Amino acid sequence: MSKKKKKWNPPSNCEELVKWCRIFLQEEPRDVVYKYAVRLARSDDRDEKLDGILLLLTSWNAAYYKYNPISLDELISKIGDLLDKTSGELNELHDKKLEDLNPDDFKKVESLFYRFWKNDAVGCTGASKLLHILEPQLFVMWDNDIKKNYHRDFPNYRHKWNHRCGNEKCYTMFLKQMRECSRNLIKEKSKGEICKECSNKLFEVDLPKAIDQYNYANAKFS
Repeated sequence: MSKKKKKWNPPSNCEELVKWCRIFLQEEPRDVVYKYAVRLARSDDRDEKLDGILLLLTSWNAAYYKYNPISLDELISKIGDLLDKTSGELNELHDKKLEDLNPDDFKKVESLFYRFWKNDAVGCTGASKLLHILEPQLFVMWDNDIKKNYHRDFPNYRHKWNHRCGNEKCYTMFLKQMRECSRNLIKEKSKGEICKECSNKLFEVDLPKAIDQYNYANAKFS
């Protein structure tokens, strides 16, 4: 019988966040991939941006491609086409920060997530990762364990008519919860201090990545 996953809540304070981020940094060797992927994805050169996205997705979304095989050429083509078709919507959210998101922003988030999620080269987990690497100060990544954990916090979560676990409404509600978490954390310390304490010596992460590290470590190592 498989062990039931322990339910966890968003970090209640900076000390708790830093504790689990340090566990993540100690236990997860793939984090070095994130550093290089983000640097490439921030490039103005389209090919370098695609290289960064592919590096992140093929390392951190590998399970999806195991069950949804796709050739590298097709993957590049579909993601490139997706970026071209959503560039206007992405530009409207450019440089937005998680803690500053407003109701109009969340409508755009929901629309964008739907388009990324429904692309068969990306999937549900990949959608959060792709959006995050494009706007790392705004989007928080998730995976199957994280989305299931927070899905249980939402009213009437068992009813599919409310929203299905992992769809665009589920992600938007998750991001709203992470926004409140970020606001509470930066009341305690400056964002710069928090990010520095949650990072390794080689690369300083943004707050949404620190929150993801907390969630991931709770899912995998608690």
